[in-house]
Amino acid sequence: MKKDEHIQNKDAVIKRSMALIIAAVCLVVGFLAGMFYSTTFKGERKVRKMTVRQPTAQAPVPVPAAQQVGVISALEEKVAANPQDADAWARLGHAFFDSNQFEKAINAYKKHLELNPNNADVWTDMGVMYRRKGRPDEALRSFNKAIEINPQHRQSRFNKGIVLMHDLKNPEAAIKAWEELVSIYPDAKTQDGTPLIQLIKKFRSSSPTPSEQ
Repeated sequence: MKKDEHIQNKDAVIKRSMALIIAAVCLVVGFLAGMFYSTTFKGERKVRKMTVRQPTAQAPVPVPAAQQVGVISALEEKVAANPQDADAWARLGHAFFDSNQFEKAINAYKKHLELNPNNADVWTDMGVMYRRKGRPDEALRSFNKAIEINPQHRQSRFNKGIVLMHDLKNPEAAIKAWEELVSIYPDAKTQDGTPLIQLIKKFRSSSPTPSEQ
């Protein structure tokens, strides 16, 4: 009898220990999930800037990473619960942007802009998505809208030049767009660090065709 009691007591101790371990694991997982949510949804994101390196009209569409799928799913639930949440629509657009889901990014950005039409950054990001979708006229319209909202917007002016030069085959208009940018920001550079004024001089002298990274 005592032996049976001893075994039962031992089993009870083991079960309590396992319960404590499971509880500790759940606590850690919950903490990490909270940190991920905070980092993902509260972090600042810079507007994207096209460069002049790699010619491409439309990047391939990879399957989003599992982590990114979770972010997208959470944001989709958020906008479904509150369609008036402009910030959530923008973040959903960014998530689609980062996973190269062009059309979905555009649609999410449109929802944001219906609520917040004066966001030059979102107009610019949407322009990049239009360009990758193979719709340069819409991309140009988006960049022009961003410039109209904020005449000092660097990325929209630079990206406008990219579309004019590479997609619409209008080097004079492209160079003019970049010269306007340099007149505002004399130190403007491409993403690889090349001074934009140097790039303008190169195109003025040889008229090559730049492209987007």
